[in-house]
Formats: sequence, structure tokens, C-alpha cells
Amino acid sequence: MILFFFLFFLQAIALCCSGFGSDESINDLEGFRLITEPKTLALNITKSGREVFRSAEGHPFFSMAKITRDIDEAKGHYEINENFLKKCVPTTMQISHAPAFIISGMLVELSNERAYCGRYRMEIGASQEDANSLEFTLMSDNESLNYVELNASSHLEEAFFGFGIQATHLNLKGHRVPILVQEQGIGRGEAPLLLSWLLDFLGVSGSEYNSYIAAPYFITSDLKGIYLKNTEYAVFDLTSSKLARLGLHSHTMLGVFITGQKPLDLVESYTGFSGRMPPLPAWVGSGAILGLQGGNERVMKVVTDFINRQIPISGVWLQDWVGKRETIIGKQLWWNWVVDEATYDWQAMVSFLAKHQIRVLGYINPMLVEVPFGEAGSQRTSVSPSFYKLFEEKGYLVEQPAMKAKDQRTYLVDNTDFKAGLVDLTNVSARQAMVELIQKNLIGNAMSGWMADYGENFPFDAKVFGNIRGDRLHNFYPVLWAKLNEEAVSDLGHAKDKDIVFFTRSGYSTSPRYSRLFWLGDQTVTWGKQDGLHSSLIGLLSGGFSGFSINHSDIGGYATSKFFGMVRDAELLMRWAELNAFTAVFRTHEGNQPEANIQVYDSERVKAHFKKFSQIYVALERYRSELYLEAEKKGYPLVRHLFLHYPDQEVFWDMDDQFLLGSDLLVAPILIPGADSRHVLLPGGEAWVNAYTGRTFHAEKPLSIIASAPLGKPPLFLRRDAPSLRKGGPLDSLIGLLDKS
Repeated sequence: MILFFFLFFLQAIALCCSGFGSDESINDLEGFRLITEPKTLALNITKSGREVFRSAEGHPFFSMAKITRDIDEAKGHYEINENFLKKCVPTTMQISHAPAFIISGMLVELSNERAYCGRYRMEIGASQEDANSLEFTLMSDNESLNYVELNASSHLEEAFFGFGIQATHLNLKGHRVPILVQEQGIGRGEAPLLLSWLLDFLGVSGSEYNSYIAAPYFITSDLKGIYLKNTEYAVFDLTSSKLARLGLHSHTMLGVFITGQKPLDLVESYTGFSGRMPPLPAWVGSGAILGLQGGNERVMKVVTDFINRQIPISGVWLQDWVGKRETIIGKQLWWNWVVDEATYDWQAMVSFLAKHQIRVLGYINPMLVEVPFGEAGSQRTSVSPSFYKLFEEKGYLVEQPAMKAKDQRTYLVDNTDFKAGLVDLTNVSARQAMVELIQKNLIGNAMSGWMADYGENFPFDAKVFGNIRGDRLHNFYPVLWAKLNEEAVSDLGHAKDKDIVFFTRSGYSTSPRYSRLFWLGDQTVTWGKQDGLHSSLIGLLSGGFSGFSINHSDIGGYATSKFFGMVRDAELLMRWAELNAFTAVFRTHEGNQPEANIQVYDSERVKAHFKKFSQIYVALERYRSELYLEAEKKGYPLVRHLFLHYPDQEVFWDMDDQFLLGSDLLVAPILIPGADSRHVLLPGGEAWVNAYTGRTFHAEKPLSIIASAPLGKPPLFLRRDAPSLRKGGPLDSLIGLLDKS
């Protein structure tokens, strides 16, 4: 025993923290190479010669720890603080080959090299999904170590993209990014001062990193990336100039290193795991989807006016089909998923819209509330059945942990000023009941689509039928929610299945396997990068890196506060419509306080502008159809950051205010109130044509110009030599439409 500790101590002194030996060691397996040097460990793909991982010099390539954590939650917003009880690092390394690399050795406490923590094991092998990727598993035999941190080399100029959907920052180098599905927050500091203070006090303002959609994944400007297959909470710390730390709240880290010759190769590699999205139904591209509410008379009046004006409409989204309730934030819905007969003569409404080839869309989420009968003010005059009672009686709702269950078995989650039960999606019977509800009450009521809302507020301490720990289920719950909606649709058979679209706002890595469309959640009716119009573009670009290839936002935003003066004006509404005409879906939202906001049907000026951009959206349908096929086959996004096509032009890496639709159309939307021109940066090495004037610009390096941008004419540039621009090509109709305008 004395001899063991003596040898162990000598190894620790020689090898701990900075390296594993004095000589370089090269180990080859079919397809890849492991290189250990005195101070680093590296992995290369043999065929391409590209490096997929290198540890940071002067740091162990990983560490493990025992932690506790404090979790604070407020209406779907989370703050997680870690308490490190001990941290352990590798001190020896042995390598074996059979058939993957197996790296193993001892762990000691960082603060006390004589304190033995256990043994670690890292297995690295070729990915079954992609030739340019390597899978790895990293774990220890000490189950009390519930935190794993992988340390990758980085440098000051390296840009990091991905992480799901980030709405404020695009290049996350220099940031600490929590990988946690949660409410994005309201305003995030961008609301009027007094409102921001109130939201912050209530814990619902969110931070610049809060996101409805998170993914433990990134790609970098060095054309390499990492993604984890775990669902537990993770933190990617990129604040160091020389180091990228990937911390995971788990005993075992399951991950993949990826690389490629160009950025789109990495997106393709990653989406082989995350899933790729199918094309949208053809009807979606035939016009705007109008978000309306208020009953037959009101809806028919607006629709009739738009039809008479020849404004293309593909659908009407009636979120209040279940009836509205007044809450502290304005108008919300009764979550019982039954047509509210006091609001709609549903069959008459469906027949009226069908006569004009207009689809009906609705709303649902995975929560249920107990609906009172005959409530004052006729918010609900009747309801049958009460799904909350039915699901609770059958044990289909998420339950409180044992220590709290004596008072209330069902776990009631907070939402504004009411509580709701959350459907237990690990319970097969509960899932089937929810599938049948969707098939009967949504599809059975002639809906061609719906908003599949929420999914981000699963409690960490909840008890579920599947006996899965809450910290593993929290991030995965929205994936289960999307999968349930997909099951409800795919059960119908191929023909009808392909005609339905549902759109989700929350998600995790593998949500694209099941979701048919995403939307960016609840932006405020403001302009900025924290939570306004600009943030919606950043979210689109960020999600494009991360496999969320078919995405859109509410035209005009959602979160409104008349009392605090945060309301939508005509300029914001029109500029938002200009941006969204060049995305996957052209859909409006009245907001949570409709009467406070200007709407697309409110004035002649706004209606004329909306008609023009509805027509532009329709004119792009053939082009979008080609992009849908790229999304389905390769995972490429419709809306693309310029880095994806011009990775060597470094000036674009931090640019978040212009984008490409596909590869051939550059859009530079107006994101600042009052602007009638803007700076545009055109990629070098290509000829670009101003879509309005026909003027051609060309330079070998990125070219900076000032473009005119009056209301109704956001700067648009076409890649001159693109096949899509040829006569009869998919962009030809857009050019013709712009010529007329």
C-alpha cells in the first residue's frame, strides 16, 4: 500500500494538469488519429487531415467534480447556481485500441494531488452518422462526481456560432452560455425603464442568454465543432481567449467532434444527428397567415376586406378558438382545447374561409386548466368536457415530488396570474389521450395547422410516470411535445399528413426531427437587439447554424404594455413585414393587447404596404421550395448568416443585421426607426445586382455601400451569376414584381 501511494505521488507530480509525458505519441485507427504531446491532446480526421479537437495548453483536457446546485424558478425563467464541493483532474493516461481509442487513468483532487478521486475512461470512435465526426464518451467509476467539464483549445479571433437559438448575441466568443430551455423573458432590459424594473423584480425579464430553444452545440470559424447528446443542464464558458470550457451536470458526457471543408458541411454533419425538417405544405406559401380573433363577425369583416383588396391570404390563425380570458398581461386563452361556442359559430367560420381557399389554424399547448362554468362577464359560458379533471383523475398530469404531494398531487405551474397542470408526456396513455384530443378537436375541426406553444417550463423537481429525473427531462420535454404533435398528424396517413403544419417555439437539439416549423416566441413590440425586431433576425440566423432551418417570427412582435407606453406603431409593423417576407412564413400577430397596437388591417397605408409584401412573399415560393429541399436533404437553413457561404471574409463573422435567403438573395432589412438608408456590405468575389435599380457591384474583397431604403424598399441584392436569376428561374417573378413597384 505504501509503495502504491509512493508511485502514485510520483506520477501526479510528473503528469498532473499540464501534460501526460515528455514525448509526442501518435496513435492511428481507421479514419482518425490521436496525438498526445507533452502539453496537449489532439484528434485528427485522417482522410481530410483536419483537426477536430485539441486540448488547451496548460490545462487538463477534462475535469470532473462533485457539485450541488441551487435552482430558482419564476414562471419558466431559471437561475442555476453551482456549488463545487471538490474538483478532480486526470493524472495518468493509458491508451488502448479495441476497436476505438480508450483513454483511461486516475483522477486526483485539484487542490490535493494525494487525494484519490477514482478512475476515468474516455472512449473515442468513428461516428456512425458522418465520416467527418468522432464520437466520444467520458465518465468515471466514481458516481458521486456529477459534473464533467471538457476543455478545448481556442484563440482570441475564433468565432463561435450555434447553441440553439440565441436572440441577442450571434458570435458567442467571450460569453458564458447556459444550455437550458426556458422562457426567453420579456424585454430583457429593452422595455421602458419602469416596466423593466417591474419585470426584473418579478423575475420574468430574462437575461441576454435566456432562450426557448437551447442546444449543447457550436461550430467555429476554425471549421470545427462539438455537440453533446446529453439532455442535462450544461454551460459553455467561452470567456477565456485560449480555452472553451464545456461543463455538463452529469456523471457521463456523450459527445461528438465534427469538422468539414466549409461551414455548411458542419451544419450537414450536425443535422444528421439533430434531424432535418420536411418542406412546408404548398398552401403556406400562397399568402399571409392572418392572426385574428374575436368571433365570426370580426374575422369575416377583416378577411372580406383583404379579399376585396386582392391581398394574398393562405390561412387565418384563430388562437382564441378556445375562448379568451383576461389576465395581468392582457388577453390569454382558456387552456381546455374545446371550441368556445360563445365566441365562434365554428362550422360557419370554417365554411366561409374554405369558400375562399383559406385554411384555418388554431392553438394548443401541453397544459390544462380547470375552467369555471358560467363565469361573470361570459368569458366562458359552457365547457364540456373539462380535460383538466379527466387527465388529473387518470394520473396523466405531472405530479409534485413526494414531500409536497400530500397537499396537492398535481404539480401546478405558474403562468401570469393563474396555474395549470402539465401533461405527463412520459406516460404512454397520457400521450395517446393528447394525440386523440388533437385529432378530434383540432384536425377534426378542419384545422390545417396550429401553434404548439410552450414546453419550456417542466419543473426540475417534478415526478413523472416514466420515473425520469427532472434534470434530464427538463430540456427534453419540448422534444417530446413536438413528437406528440407529429404523431397526431402522421397517424392520418401520408396524403393528409403532408397538408398540415404545426409550429413550436421551445426546443432542444433533436426537435427538428419532429417539428414542422418553428417560430421565435414572444418578442416585444420594439426595435432592438435584446427583445425586439433586431433580436428576431439574430434568432433566425442563430437557429440556422443549429438545425432550426425553417423558422419565422410574429410580424410586429407580441409583448405589449399600453400602461407603460410599449405599443406597436405603423413603422415598426411595416418594417417587420418587410423582413418576414423573406423568411419561411408570413404570419401576423395582434399581440397580447390588440387594441393598443396598430394592426395590418387598421389603415389604408398599412394595408397597401402589407399587400405589397404579401405579394413579394408569394413571388418567392418557387425559390423557397428549392431551399426546402436543401433543408430536408442537408439541414441547410432558409435564412443564412453570411459566414455559411463566405467563411474566409472575416468582416461578416460579427455581422447580425443582414442575411442571405438561400445563397442568391441578400437582404438588408431596416432595423432602426426613422432610417431611410443603411450601410450594406456585399461579399467579395461575386457580382451583386441591386434588385430595384439593376446596378451591378463587384469587388474581390467585401464592398461597403450606402443603400437607399425608403419605407417599402428594404435593400435587396441578387447574386448576378446565380441560376435562379435566369429568365424563368425561381427568382424571376420577384424581379418582375419589384420592377412594377
